[in-house]
Amino acid sequence: MARPSKSTDVLKAEGKSHRTKAEMAQREAAEKALLTGITMRENADVKKDKVAHREYQRVIKILTAIGKNDALFESVINDYCRLESDIQRYRELRNELENDETISGSTRYELIAKYDMQIEKYRKQRRDIEKENGMTIASSARSIPKTPTKAVNPLMEVLGIGTDTG
Repeated sequence: MARPSKSTDVLKAEGKSHRTKAEMAQREAAEKALLTGITMRENADVKKDKVAHREYQRVIKILTAIGKNDALFESVINDYCRLESDIQRYRELRNELENDETISGSTRYELIAKYDMQIEKYRKQRRDIEKENGMTIASSARSIPKTPTKAVNPLMEVLGIGTDTG
């Protein structure tokens, strides 16, 4: 799979690029058009949950630093934070169950296996969100045309010079 194109911010920071000024201007305009310009808001259920709220604050800090704190990703990030809370909750239940001597050995290990399966299910969902969110951000760069649209000279078009039909 090909590596995604670098954003104009990255290209400017590196100070080297084979792209012309016109290409860079077009790419920058296209990148800005893909974002809403509205910052993300935390859902009420994420605010209530301490673990999810802490994860939300961590993720928002990172997204703000890279310039991707946009409402377009709001619901996905809130889901991502709720999943972290669910994983934490199941870990705590699993740890309590491991130390619970009142439940017989085989029953306890069956319950621990169920909790482990649930934890892995939530972890997979988080990884999928991470991949999709990364792909969404990267795909926003990939969806930008690499070359600027060329203006068509009407005279050349009428004469059939420089066109595929000529």
